[in-house]
Formats: sequence, structure tokens, C-alpha cells
Amino acid sequence: MFLTENDDYPEGIPGQFAVCFWLASATAWSFEIAKDRAAADETFQMALHDPGVLSVPIDGGAHKRWVVWMMRCEGGTTWQCIKRTKGAAEALDESWFSTPLHSN
Repeated sequence: MFLTENDDYPEGIPGQFAVCFWLASATAWSFEIAKDRAAADETFQMALHDPGVLSVPIDGGAHKRWVVWMMRCEGGTTWQCIKRTKGAAEALDESWFSTPLHSN
């Protein structure tokens, strides 16, 4: 599922996992539900090698890291970040890793 910057995390089932990443076009982000943690880890790893995923310079531009993070549903639209790349930490405001996403 592709979402715009102003979209919130969709509703989920407690214990459900999702992998999120910004697209290289930087106009949308992806929210991919996984059947379990193993599938989420696999999707996360695949996103780290996908040229369609946004990568950002870190460490003064010495390295590039993909903007990818993993969430676990606590119930409804409440999601908790359980894993994120350095690129995600650098590129996104801390609010992206907690819900509600757009509390302003």
C-alpha cells in the first residue's frame, strides 16, 4: 500500500508486523503488512537492496542508507517501531516512529 506524507498508519491487528519505506521519488511511502516477524525481516532486508527505495547520505555523506523501518501493531492505528535503519533515523522526524503519526 502506498501512502502520501500526510497519511497516518492504517488500522492493524495487535501483533501484526509491517515494513515501511520511502520511495526514491520521495513523494510516497510504502506500508507493507507481513504475515509474521520472519516475513517482515525478509521484506526489510529486500528493501535495503531495492533501487526504488530512498537512500540518504549519512556520516557527512560518506555513506548512504535506505529509509526503511519496521512496525508492530499494538491495536487499531497504534503502531510501535521495532527496527529502523540509520537512514530512516536521519531522514525522518522522530514522530514517524510512534503513533499517532501526525499529532500536530
